[in-house]
Amino acid sequence: MSPDGGRGVGTLNDDESRFQEGRRLEDKGRLDEAREIYESLIGSELSSEALNRLGVLDVYSGDVQRAEARFRQALVENRRSAPALSNLGNIYLERGEMEEAEKLYREAIEIDRDLASPHQNLAVILKRQGNVGGMAAEMKTYQRLRRRQFFARGRPGGPRGGLRSGCMPVLVVAASGLVATLWILHLA
Repeated sequence: MSPDGGRGVGTLNDDESRFQEGRRLEDKGRLDEAREIYESLIGSELSSEALNRLGVLDVYSGDVQRAEARFRQALVENRRSAPALSNLGNIYLERGEMEEAEKLYREAIEIDRDLASPHQNLAVILKRQGNVGGMAAEMKTYQRLRRRQFFARGRPGGPRGGLRSGCMPVLVVAASGLVATLWILHLA
């Protein structure tokens, strides 16, 4: 019998290990295997996180409707899931529903100020609204957070290496408002 009384879900540490294995498989492009792991975590303590990652995989496969449903379900399970809020905001941003996307990004930032992606996406909205100062501030925050994440992962050659292993992202905002990501080789 499993530690949870028979549901088939392991301990939190087991679930966390499986979730991290799913992330590693995602990074390696083994999305079907990652999907299986995330699906096995539905109903566990990490259900919200697993549903969010399944939504991301659905976006990768082009099933945006299913992704939206997954992000919403993740929020039913944990209303304070900043990644799910941010990802749902991405769905609205892609639809051109800027007001709702902005609301979701701001809520995600309020919950987790260290989550980089809503800062970047909020910058896109602020740029479209003509708020260049706000856009620049959000992009600066995004860049600072990404740099911190980059070094926290032990780059170069960190656990999430891949094509850009040993490189650090640096965002450049041109006077025209054009945003570009440059990957600068980081040598330790």
